[in-house]
Amino acid sequence: MTTMTDSDPASSGRVPGVRPLRRSRGDRMISGVAGGLGEYFIVDAVIFRVLFAVLSFFGGVGLLLYGMAWLLIPEPQEADSALDRTIAQLRRRRVPPWLVIIGGAIVLWIAWFSWWAPGPTFPALMLIAILTLVLLNRLGRGTPPIPMGSGSVDSGAAPESGAASESGAVPESGAAPLGPTGAVQPPPAWTPPQATTDTTEYVPATSAPPVGPPLIPPLSDTRQSMQAWLAETKVAHAERIRRRRPIKVGVALALAMAWALVAMLDAFTRVPFPAYLWTGLAVLGAGLLLSLVTRRITLLLLLPIAMLAALALVFGGTRASLSDGSGQIGWLPTSVSQLGDHRQFAGQSTLDLTKLNVGSTGSERTAAPVAVHLTQAAGEVRVVLPVKLNATVIADVHMGEIQNGTSHSIGDYVSGANVHLELPAATAVTGQPITIYVDLTAGHVQVDRIS
Repeated sequence: MTTMTDSDPASSGRVPGVRPLRRSRGDRMISGVAGGLGEYFIVDAVIFRVLFAVLSFFGGVGLLLYGMAWLLIPEPQEADSALDRTIAQLRRRRVPPWLVIIGGAIVLWIAWFSWWAPGPTFPALMLIAILTLVLLNRLGRGTPPIPMGSGSVDSGAAPESGAASESGAVPESGAAPLGPTGAVQPPPAWTPPQATTDTTEYVPATSAPPVGPPLIPPLSDTRQSMQAWLAETKVAHAERIRRRRPIKVGVALALAMAWALVAMLDAFTRVPFPAYLWTGLAVLGAGLLLSLVTRRITLLLLLPIAMLAALALVFGGTRASLSDGSGQIGWLPTSVSQLGDHRQFAGQSTLDLTKLNVGSTGSERTAAPVAVHLTQAAGEVRVVLPVKLNATVIADVHMGEIQNGTSHSIGDYVSGANVHLELPAATAVTGQPITIYVDLTAGHVQVDRIS
């Protein structure tokens, strides 16, 4: 009886004369890709390293080539590449591989190959297209082939119809092969691949099916893959909603009660509008923290938190209140005694002093200065003054603009964040001085002087 050795192609189960492409075991600087290419083409590996480095300056083509080679070329002791193993794991976890490909392509495009990226991107786009075709081809194969062990396998030719077996029994068409005793012979068990340094190629197994969890259909059956993924996602989503429902209901009730309490206080004592914002942020923040502690993370709370935080960034410093009212309102005083402070939450407010009667007597010329405060959270504040009135306007706007008449010159117009503008009276004007302070959080302040 002849003893089979590893050097015998029939005993090793490999195709003679074909050397597999593998990463290098000893000649490696990063992952052995360049060393493996050098051993396969029988050239110095430095050539490939220099090629990768030079091409990296052209839109990152070298990095893409190296990454593709790392995915497609297996390690010396492995039968499958990293890409094949990743696809198999995705299918076992019932994750559609095509979905991962699309997501990765979008992320790569945004992070690397946007229009602002330096260097030519056309070669990189060609490599992306080639890599996509390779992935689609591998996904369409289904399960990666399982290599045979040390047992020998025939060349793959099936026995012709009518040919006798060793025991003389002739198997029927489609029946299992018969053993020497006439019993049905079970399929031969496959042996895991062993680490070897031989340069011949593995022969795929033809009889031993893979053992493991069921796989989702390959890419060729996209509809079934999508349906299976959506079904599992729907069930998981429903379970997450059920677990998070107590947190959502509790936070909503707590927020409604807190704002109702603030509104009651506002009706009696005039609470500034930022009190609503800070109360809402406190309740929502406590609910989010509770969901983290109870491992029922409710990320939906982040949306109202972001909205309230944006409002707090703009209106966090206003002294206006919701009870001040909103809409279009105007004041037209005719005497100094009718001047006073005015507040409004939002809308358009106008202070018209064209009918104000001051400066007609000596007592009014020597009277004490008068200060008027206009406070508003959002909208437009307009101040109309006669040219001969000794009135100074001091305006502060958190976010917006201040304009004197129709001029956009320096000293008559400012815009932006936290802007301040002081518009004094004319130099030759006399009479009782009046100072108008405008405090607007967000909007436009318009000052008009008419003759």
